[in-house]
Amino acid sequence: MFYLTRMEIGDMERQYLNDCLERSDFSETGVYIQRCKDWIKDRYHTEHLIMTASASQALELAAALLPLETGDEIIFSSYSFPSSVNPFILRGCTPVLAEIDNSGCLDLNLIKKITTKKVRTVVVTHYAGWNETIEEMSLFCRENGIYLIEDNALGFLSNRNGRYLGTFGDLGILSFQSTKPVSCGEGGAILINNPSLWDKARILCSNGTTRILHKESPEIPYTWVQPGFNCTFSHLEAALLFGQMQHADEDIKRRRCLVELYKSRLFGIGMKSMDFPEGWNASMFFVQTPDRESGETCRAYLNRQGIQALAHYGSLRESPLGKAMKYYGNGESKVFDDCLVRLPLYAGLAKEHVNNICNEVEKAFCGI
Repeated sequence: MFYLTRMEIGDMERQYLNDCLERSDFSETGVYIQRCKDWIKDRYHTEHLIMTASASQALELAAALLPLETGDEIIFSSYSFPSSVNPFILRGCTPVLAEIDNSGCLDLNLIKKITTKKVRTVVVTHYAGWNETIEEMSLFCRENGIYLIEDNALGFLSNRNGRYLGTFGDLGILSFQSTKPVSCGEGGAILINNPSLWDKARILCSNGTTRILHKESPEIPYTWVQPGFNCTFSHLEAALLFGQMQHADEDIKRRRCLVELYKSRLFGIGMKSMDFPEGWNASMFFVQTPDRESGETCRAYLNRQGIQALAHYGSLRESPLGKAMKYYGNGESKVFDDCLVRLPLYAGLAKEHVNNICNEVEKAFCGI
């Protein structure tokens, strides 16, 4: 069976895991946690970073960080995972679902039309690890006094014109979950790009105490000042993640080569997908069929041949909870997902395997 993703475990991961076990240090101050932080800080040119147990926890921290009140409207993509929305609903905010453009990302032109004074935050999901309009979205939010959160779960190391996705908004979310290109099973991070939120973030992630501030500046008394979280990243997972980071760039190159092979084989038979620009991390590959029926037929055929082929999120608007929310659009996310066929892509996938997959995709597509 060719699965959509597979974590590549090499010698460095094993070496670091063994070293972690030999140290018998599993605390939040473990050496590999700090090494992961330093690696990300160096690549992303930031000092304001908090490692978390998951990207979902990072989103929960993001919702708690912003000065939001009951009834404040938060705009989300209808094509995303519920973890982008849940933390804000739990804080009493009013979710507003908005539709996507043809890349799977929030439609910027629609956002400009529907934004009112009630909107306090936009949460943008970088679908497939990319977003063509993030600069303009960031500018629009700044000009209108709106907080911007980047759900960059799939876009670790993707960059536009040398600037990494996750650094354009006030807050950026990273994921190292098992299906992501750089993974440790679970794990995440939040980039605090708005300096005014940094001290509050360090209090919130320490169960609402001044522990981190007191450690840095002893004149600040240690005390409990507000409700908070235990944002602790596992040292064992950090050791695994640090090993993954050592070959992350090479893995991107390998996946990019496989994407080019997919394109050369499948675009010639009329299948379409997103543009694949320079700077993209090649986190996943998908094609789109002409309609829902052909999408279902293609996915079913490929899975019978031992090739995992799936749609993705589905439309949040079509969910029981989503139908009760304020919504803007015409069902674009449902159409996008109905026609979507995700195909296997990971660094260890051989070119001959991609050619075999393409042979089956051609059979499925041409037989529709």
